Amino acid sequence: MVIHMVRGLALLCIFIHFASYPARADEGVLTSAYKGISFILFDPPKPEIILAPKRPYETRDENITKQSDITSFSTNERNAGGCLFAAPYDSRPLMQRIGRAAKAMANNSAANIEGFSFQPHFSGLKGPKLILMRRDLERTFIKHQGSAAEIYHNAQLSDRGDIPCGPWFKHDWDLEIAHHVDVYDSDRAPLVRSDAIVTDRLHFGQSFIGTLGVRYNLHHNLEKEKDLFIIDRMDPLKQDVIAHPKQGFGMDRLMLSGFATPLPDTYIAGHIGYLSENIAGVGGEILYRSRGSGFAFGAEAWHGYKRYPYLKGVFEVEEEQRHTSALLNTWYDFQSAPITLGLSAGQFLDNDLGGQAKIRWAPAAGWVVEGYTTYTHESDHTLDNNNDTNFITGLRLTMPLGDFRLIPQNSRQTITIEPFSRDKGQRLDNPYPLYDLTDPWSTRNLYRYWDRITSN
Repeated sequence: MVIHMVRGLALLCIFIHFASYPARADEGVLTSAYKGISFILFDPPKPEIILAPKRPYETRDENITKQSDITSFSTNERNAGGCLFAAPYDSRPLMQRIGRAAKAMANNSAANIEGFSFQPHFSGLKGPKLILMRRDLERTFIKHQGSAAEIYHNAQLSDRGDIPCGPWFKHDWDLEIAHHVDVYDSDRAPLVRSDAIVTDRLHFGQSFIGTLGVRYNLHHNLEKEKDLFIIDRMDPLKQDVIAHPKQGFGMDRLMLSGFATPLPDTYIAGHIGYLSENIAGVGGEILYRSRGSGFAFGAEAWHGYKRYPYLKGVFEVEEEQRHTSALLNTWYDFQSAPITLGLSAGQFLDNDLGGQAKIRWAPAAGWVVEGYTTYTHESDHTLDNNNDTNFITGLRLTMPLGDFRLIPQNSRQTITIEPFSRDKGQRLDNPYPLYDLTDPWSTRNLYRYWDRITSN
């Protein structure tokens, strides 16, 4: 089975490689043959926006929203501004989207407008407002006497975002191809589970999100490990993992979430419903992420019940199996490299105490490599001869799916390498971690991708 999967993946990579070739006037027969396939599979590049040499007499709002991602556009006597929805794992840096929006605003704003404001947000979460000067854009794109560095020199970051971001109703969705691999915790490794997860969201009231996620199992070989059919306790948290992929199709999440930014750099979130594949309940998180520091501090707390792991029990929970988790979190962003260190300590979902250390590397927009080690004061069994251990180690890779047609830019593929069937040291699979949601507008990422402001 593994050999067949590798062969299939190799053929798919070759197919996409040729299909993604750009069409050229002097293209050969082989490249030309894939031109139509590329057009069907991939989003065409957006047409470049060229800054007009003269300012218009009046503001054309509809052109600005049509040519860019700007919403809630408004103007006053000397300034114009709008909101940019920033989703985590987007393969386009926020600064690239701001650069395109700035050129669209310059081409369609009245001559008296001198400043352009951009408010990044995710529902009720708001980042610092960025203000760019129109004359700097004109010097760079029309007179060719400036650069991204000079635009940065006169730009301003406001601690308090005061642009009301809407609309009151917004719909979006994403696709995740999730692979869970156990390469060392079983004598029959590697054990593999692959799922397609489609998450649909309704944003409403400027601060709330209704989430529906469905999961379909693409492949699994968990039957190879006979110990997965043996449960040594009456109230397992994840020992019954084999029951989920065997159902084929299931509900991943059904929940209501609320977000707010009560103070600059302070973010809060609350959630209720079917929070993950395993847990239904209520919980929330708070994060303080200072714009002027690489440190961030937060806390999270969850209380819920174990979900019944069979399709006929989509909405059923095990009322006797209550799980409570409360963790303190801290992060440190290296300013000279896209590396983040994280520490967590407190109570995990199975009521065991311990801590977790992790390191994250984000080599490009939408790409994340994260390794972690978890210690819990209660030992847990392993699948290889039931040896007990207090440690769990794992690795997770997140990569964009690319510019495929009809698939959102923040769709992704994830590969998680960690043991199956562990009950101790487990955290809730939070779909909206505040650190990830606020990462697109973090100071480090704004500076890191600032040069992309001059790209299309």
